[in-house]
Amino acid sequence: MAINGSNRKVYLVSNTTYTAIVGETANSMDLSHNLIEVSDKTDEWAEYISGAKSWSASLDVNLDNTATERQVEFLRGLVNGSQVNVFIGTMNGAEAADGIAGTAYIASIKDTNNRAAVASRSISLTGSGAPVIVYPV
Repeated sequence: MAINGSNRKVYLVSNTTYTAIVGETANSMDLSHNLIEVSDKTDEWAEYISGAKSWSASLDVNLDNTATERQVEFLRGLVNGSQVNVFIGTMNGAEAADGIAGTAYIASIKDTNNRAAVASRSISLTGSGAPVIVYPV
């Protein structure tokens, strides 16, 4: 079944409160697993063992620095080197329904301010520790 990407959003999580980032236009998530090759000259096929896993996410928003729109929390997190708790997915009322949650550092923020265009912001997150997969029951 296809899922409408507009319904999968980035939320800042504080305790049990999920706050959507206003102005979001796109987001993405990448889960990676590094594989370490252990094959030798006698192996016809490559062999691997498990290495470190990692995750990252990004979101694009229409720039809005008002405190109520939550983008400022990402700016503060980058400047302070602090972590943020995020959930990327869909909600069922006030509860996370389908997506991935985790703690991340803000790796970068890029503001773009072109002539005759909406000012925008791209935010890159790097996960710290294992993410939590949330799925419908």
